[in-house]
This record gives sequence, C-alpha cells and structure tokens, in this order.
Amino acid sequence: MGVTVQSTLDNVEEITSRKPTHVFLSMGQNDLGEPTEEAKKTFIQQYTQLVDNIRERLPTERVYVLSITPVE
Repeated sequence: MGVTVQSTLDNVEEITSRKPTHVFLSMGQNDLGEPTEEAKKTFIQQYTQLVDNIRERLPTERVYVLSITPVE
C-alpha cells in the first residue's frame, strides 16, 4: 500500500522543513479502501488538517489540491 493522507500528515513537519515553493497534493487513491460514511468523514478531516498544517508552516507558498482519479 502507498502513502495515505494520515501518513503524509504524520510526516508534514519533515516535508515542510524542505521549504518547497509549491506544494502539490494528489491524495486519496490509497484511502479508498473503506467506502463507509465514517471513512469518508475521517478522510475529509485528515485532508483538511493536512492542508491547514502545510499552510501554517508555509504561509506564503501555494498549495495545489489535485482531484482524485475517478475509479469504478
């Protein structure tokens, strides 16, 4: 299994310490294993927290959130 929103959130300090000038997030593909309503809420909360943490640590840099690739 690849990187999840939670694993990225756990490593946000290391990621932002590299001082990127742009941040591109393409998250969610590896978080699709649990299609329950609770899993959706958790995903949204974690993703929101991730973006907020990045913006807090890199307030002048742009954060781009890319959409999840559609799957059937």
